[in-house]
Amino acid sequence: MKILHTADLHLGCSLAAEKRFDEFDALLAHLCAVIKSENIEAVIIAGDIFDTHIPPNRAAEQYYRFLIEAGRAGAREIIITGGNHDSAAYLEAPKEVLKHLSVHVFASAAPDCAEMILELKNSDGTPAALVGAIPYLHERDLVTVTGGQGVTERETALRNAMLDYYHSMAENMTVKNPHIPHIMTGHIFATDTGEKNNSWTGTLMSVATSEFPDSIDYLALGHLHDAHTLKTPHDTVIRYPGAPVAVSFRELEVPKSVTVIDTEDIKNPREISLPAFQEMRQLKGTREELEKELSALVAAADHSIWCSVENTGPYEPGLSEILNAIVENTPVRIITCRSKESNPAVLKLLPEERHLSDLAAVDVFKLLLKEKDICDEAADELLAAFNEIETAVREEE
Repeated sequence: MKILHTADLHLGCSLAAEKRFDEFDALLAHLCAVIKSENIEAVIIAGDIFDTHIPPNRAAEQYYRFLIEAGRAGAREIIITGGNHDSAAYLEAPKEVLKHLSVHVFASAAPDCAEMILELKNSDGTPAALVGAIPYLHERDLVTVTGGQGVTERETALRNAMLDYYHSMAENMTVKNPHIPHIMTGHIFATDTGEKNNSWTGTLMSVATSEFPDSIDYLALGHLHDAHTLKTPHDTVIRYPGAPVAVSFRELEVPKSVTVIDTEDIKNPREISLPAFQEMRQLKGTREELEKELSALVAAADHSIWCSVENTGPYEPGLSEILNAIVENTPVRIITCRSKESNPAVLKLLPEERHLSDLAAVDVFKLLLKEKDICDEAADELLAAFNEIETAVREEE
């Protein structure tokens, strides 16, 4: 049986205020084409289906349409596991209905992990593989916090409980059927170098490959957006398929792909490259260099291009308006525009012992009001408008 392994779709994500629904339509259609051309019989999506807990309606429509079209393309079974960006309640709400489409949703960990084992069967009905579908593991699913625990004790208990769940799953899979390949999923930060995760998100703490059970044939992970296979001290293949689209401009240099595994040759996963469904560019330079590069880009552009622009020269007020005038009414869009240097009008108002990075956004706005000598009712109205905009942006993110 051939299985498509992907993760971190982040349906509904935006770039700044730019919606990306057309891009995701193209991605999902391409995945269905891969399923058909590669004769894929099962699909595993290892977490972060959506970008937010409550995704936009159109993102939900894209998700359900993909589940239907993937089945029509040949996928007889689809396994969905929750990630740290997903709402377990939102994903699991339609799970009983989705079962009739052979879509199996595992968004939260069951107390008995045996309930989360799925047997995949070949077209002739013979067993092909067992899948231990482990989603992102929430603290509430694993441990009971007791009074008096310090941060270190709490994190240690959580980490131990998480690893216990993986090992318990492996034991249950061995009991169920030791004669067919064992595949386990996860949404976690795994490392083969001893590197620590400096940006913890819930239980997404680093776990060494040596700590996973060695009875598993293939560990289908999600969370890290670059596709790679980890080194292990045993025979388990531990694989991140990577995010299929760049969720930010920082990911432009990371090749995008999905992974195909074959239960008859499970130790040798195959990477299938994905095209970019929206061209994106990062431009850096002085004002003059940026103007020249954008003008050249506009002259040659015959399709949509999104740009992230950074001024590396002196701070210039109004630069965004100047550069946007160059690309107006063209296929080129400036999505973000920033300057390497901060506004000197704000910096000069800071006490010597403070740095701009110490301030919240609203504090910077207050300093700008002060620099412009705006006070009393006018300042109050502008501050109220700023707070309303900031709240709206935060809720959208």
